Order: sequence, then C-alpha cells, then structure tokens
Amino acid sequence: PRGFDSTAAWANEQLASALHGLLTGPASPWFHLRAQDADAERDASLRAWLDEAGKRMLAAFNGPKSNFQSQAHEVYLDICCLGAGVLYVGETSDGLRFSARSVAECCLEDDADGRIDGVYRRFELTARQAYAAWGPAAGPSVERALREAGEAGVDRRFDFLHVVRPRDARSDAGADAADMPYLSAYIGLEDGVLIAESGYREMPYLTPRWSKVAGEIYGRSPAMTALPDIRMIDAMARTVIQSAEKAAAPPLIVPDEAFALPISTAPNSLIFRRSGFGAGETIQPLQTGAQLGIGLDMMDRVREQVLRAFNVDWFNLAPAPGMTATEVLARQQERLRLIAPMIGRLQAELLGPLVARVFAIMLRRGDLGVPPDDLAETGLKIEYVSPIATAQRQSELAAIDGLRRAAQDYASVDPTILQSFDADAALRRTATILGAPPDLIRARQPQLELTV
Repeated sequence: PRGFDSTAAWANEQLASALHGLLTGPASPWFHLRAQDADAERDASLRAWLDEAGKRMLAAFNGPKSNFQSQAHEVYLDICCLGAGVLYVGETSDGLRFSARSVAECCLEDDADGRIDGVYRRFELTARQAYAAWGPAAGPSVERALREAGEAGVDRRFDFLHVVRPRDARSDAGADAADMPYLSAYIGLEDGVLIAESGYREMPYLTPRWSKVAGEIYGRSPAMTALPDIRMIDAMARTVIQSAEKAAAPPLIVPDEAFALPISTAPNSLIFRRSGFGAGETIQPLQTGAQLGIGLDMMDRVREQVLRAFNVDWFNLAPAPGMTATEVLARQQERLRLIAPMIGRLQAELLGPLVARVFAIMLRRGDLGVPPDDLAETGLKIEYVSPIATAQRQSELAAIDGLRRAAQDYASVDPTILQSFDADAALRRTATILGAPPDLIRARQPQLELTV
C-alpha cells in the first residue's frame, strides 16, 4: 500500500498490544511452575520452591534492567503482520538478554515433525562493531577496513551469518561448548572464514507463528488474510482524497482567449481579462458531481473487514445497550476462546520454550536458589494463568460451580449426598483455573479419629 489509509497499521498495533497484555503483560503473573508428578505436587517444600522460582523468573522478565517487555512487543508486531517472529534469548555477565530479530534476516529450518530447530541469520555489522565483538578473528577484510576508516573516516559494513542448529554428532556428556545439543557458528561472509564456534544447551531462537497450513515453514498472519481489503481501502482512500480536493478546489473552465494566461488562483491575486469579450466569457468551476458520502460509506465497510481480520472487535468489545457486566464478561470470554488455535500455537512456540530457556539459564546461574534433590525426577510443567488462558478455562469453572449447586439441590432429598462432593479438590481446581497464587492454598491436614 502507498500509505493513504492507516487502518491496517493501527489494527496491527492493537492486536499486538492485546496479545502482549493478555499473554505476557507485566501487570500480573502469566505462568506458574508446577510439578509434573501429581504425588510430588503435594510436597509442601517442593511447591514452595517452585512458587519462589516462578516469582524470581517473573522478576527477571519485568525487572528494571530487563528489556523483555520492549522486545516481546516487537515480536508480537511481527507475528501479527508477517505471520512469524524471532526472539533471541541469551545471557550475559549481567543476566538475561532478549533481542527481537527481523524475520527478513532469518532462514528457518524445521525437523521431521514440523518444529523449527534451525535458524540461519544473516546480519550486518560495521568493521568497528565486528572487531569489538571478535577481534582479529573477524577476518582480514575487517582489519583492512579499520585501517581505511582511520585514513578516510568511512566505516564499511560487512555481512555475517549466525548458524544455530542441532549438532550432528556430540558426546553424551555435553559439558563442553563443542558438545552442547545445539551448534552455534558465526561466519564472515566477506572472507568465508569461521569466526567463532560454540554451542547452546537450549535453542536460543524462539520462532512463534500466528498460523500455518501443513507443509509450510513460515506462518501466516491476519495482515495476509486482510491484504486484498488493505489494498482496496488504500485505493479507495486515494480516490476519495482526490475527489475531496476537486470539490474544495475544483478545476476551472477558462475561455481560451478572454483571459491572460496563466491564471492565478491564489488569494488577493489579479486576473487580467482582455477587452472586447462579452460578459458571458467568465471563469467557472468544473462541477464533477462526485458524491463523497458513497465513497466514505464503502471505506467504512472495508475498514470493518480489516478490523475483523485483526480480531480488533474481539479485544475491544463494547457492551450493547442493556447488557449486564456478567453478559459482557461472558461474551468477551467466548470471543477469546474462538482464537484458541492461535493462542495454543503461541504457547507451544513462544511461551513454553521461553519459560524453559529462562528457567534453565537461571538455574545454572544459581538465581533460583538450591533446587530440591528430586527436581529432575519429578519433572516440571508450565501452568499459564494469563487472562486469555483463564478465559479459555471458564467453561470448566462453570462445570464445577454447576456440580456444587446440583449437590446442594440433591442434599435437600438426601443429606448424605454431600459426602460424595470433594470440596477440597473443587477448591484447589478452582484456584488452578483462576490462576491464584499456589501459596494461598494450604496443605490439607489429616483429621484425627477419636475413639471412645
């Protein structure tokens, strides 16, 4: 599009902001760490350690020195517009480092199951930046460019390639960087030299996609779905603007001999009319008869289609006249459940690998404290408690509440029926659905049986 209408750009920003706030917003916790084993979940000390570990991870995401929120928003913008985003999760001496990478720089490679397991990123650095990063290993061309820059004051740019993919062969120990599960190699394309080779224990590049069809690697976005309408509204906006200009400053019909040319239409200008012509020889505006209202109405209809493609109407749901707060909440939750496939893909390709990568880094650095001895055997699972995840589980909460009311009704006929309803289990499940902090539910104390 040539930029005559901003509807698509605004809708993309709205969808990205909504996803950011509802999935990984800093205002409230968006995940909890749980034990994979149900029996281990009852261990109070393990639950306390997992709860504290989750709080420390959220602090690392939202802390004053963290750049996660800004970089995550850039990734959401790419996902909604381009269908895919790339987020690099690394570590420095100061802690975690997040960086949104341009999709145009990256070539993605998937495995036999369709999961992205390889990233080839081509990027540019100036000679000074490359030498600061790798020193003489950056290649002879970089050193030569530095000398030339010192003489001429011009700093050349060079192309580099970062390859991250599963390592073909490695030892079982995997302690050395050369034996880690993922290969990391930086290559200078100017000289074709291997600058640095190391490894990662986890995939550092996260590549979430909005949606895809079987056989595709790169995803599809709402912008791709709405692309015909985006082009249409851009062309319509240009036509309406031209029509409005003609209505405000119409072309002039000027007799070819009655006036001295050129004709000036500026304020307080003088127009010279030759003598000898009749009074009927005057300058008149050309009335095209264009109806701007029809064009504006058509643009509004196309705008609505673009906004629906970006799901803006789902996230900015305005209450209808006479609707109660409960009805508005029910409609909002229903609309959020309709995008469950997209949210499920983001959880599988962005949130899950993100939490796992950050947990592993912080655990190795000792930022999570001393873990329990049986942590490796127990296994962990991620419980999402973001507003979207909570809304998608509201049907289960309604089923629990319906069961409770049914038990109370049947108790009026047979009071012993309440013994079949496990209130403790219902409360714990409700807390899980609502995303309540785990420390709010105490371990149930065994009841003592008194014998007479």
